[in-house]
Amino acid sequence: MIALCDNRLVATHYGLYNTVSGLGITLGNLAVGAVWDFAQNHRTEWLTWGALVVTGLACAASVIVLARPGILARCPALEVRQA
Repeated sequence: MIALCDNRLVATHYGLYNTVSGLGITLGNLAVGAVWDFAQNHRTEWLTWGALVVTGLACAASVIVLARPGILARCPALEVRQA
């Protein structure tokens, strides 16, 4: 996280990251709840679990693609600056 903000305004970037993550979690919970209600009303309970499995597989595939050599570079060692 510190490497992404070039060692400046670390707390601001961390707060923004947590805000965006919280919004993603909230929207994800709302989406799963909506799919769950739809599935119960239409007697297709497998739909919720299928959607969750597909989401997990998509995330795993994304990690595999990003981990391929050359796509993600190692960050150089951070230097500590005196204030």
